[in-house]
Amino acid sequence: MLWHMGEASTAPASPDDLLSRLDRIEVRHLRYFVRVARKESITAAADELRVAQPNLSAVIRRLEQRLGLQLFIRHPRGVELTAQGELFLAGVERLLRGLTRLQAEVSTTGTAVRVGLCSGLHPTVLQELEQQFCTHPDGTAVTALEPRSVPSAQQISLLRRGDLDLGVVRLPVDVTGLATAIIRDADLGVVLGATHPLAAHDSVDWHDLRSQRLLWFDTHRAPGFAARLLDDLIARGWDPELHRVESDHRPVFTHLLRSNDDLVALRPRCAIEGEPSLVWRPIASMAPHERIAVVAPAGGIFAELVHALGSASTQHA
Repeated sequence: MLWHMGEASTAPASPDDLLSRLDRIEVRHLRYFVRVARKESITAAADELRVAQPNLSAVIRRLEQRLGLQLFIRHPRGVELTAQGELFLAGVERLLRGLTRLQAEVSTTGTAVRVGLCSGLHPTVLQELEQQFCTHPDGTAVTALEPRSVPSAQQISLLRRGDLDLGVVRLPVDVTGLATAIIRDADLGVVLGATHPLAAHDSVDWHDLRSQRLLWFDTHRAPGFAARLLDDLIARGWDPELHRVESDHRPVFTHLLRSNDDLVALRPRCAIEGEPSLVWRPIASMAPHERIAVVAPAGGIFAELVHALGSASTQHA
């Protein structure tokens, strides 16, 4: 069936008018047009593209209507390009080649990955992530991780909305629907000033801690971990008075512990590395744990890498 597009206006179209006609045209529509032009058959092109022939016909028709051009002459044996169609084909092929080159150039510059980090992490955690995720799952290089300090519970919401690519959270949090790998599972010990009376002990038991206050930060950063830890302490016979502070900066942490002989903190051993005025002592029995996990959307492009990271951590545990 021959389609008639109607008489074209003799007034030249402005550049804005021409561009506005392309507003709803997708790159795939242009690729479809090129395939039909090369095959000289909508039916043959539909078979190669694996789309229904009526749908492909409708795409070509909408393309002609948006452009205000007749691109093809239809006849029983197939289609052939009009003079306007020939010009349009040459321009579309240049455009598609340019987009391919642009994609290749952008890919070589690398991709930044948005990573949420809970508070109190050891610096090596980020370094290890950079090694593990040095290549983006789409094959491009990762130029850098973009770390963002975000409370654990909030990271889960951001991951599910697609506002983060990866998260590093302190468990427990609700990781339903997320790929999860535990990268740290460490005993918590007692951190105290080097002159604290308990610093002379090789280890600390729960009875020793009953007279101690516990340095405590805002629970909104990891409410699940905070609630579980307090329950564990009470179950072990220590219901500590909490010394609450809003800042978790290292200088504040160090100053408070160094200046108070009845104040301790619970941290993994790595938390005080490089700080000579503090000491770490293991808890003699039933030490609570801190578990740190990397999480990503289960159906997302980082899920496989997270699962592989979890498997490697299990093998080396």
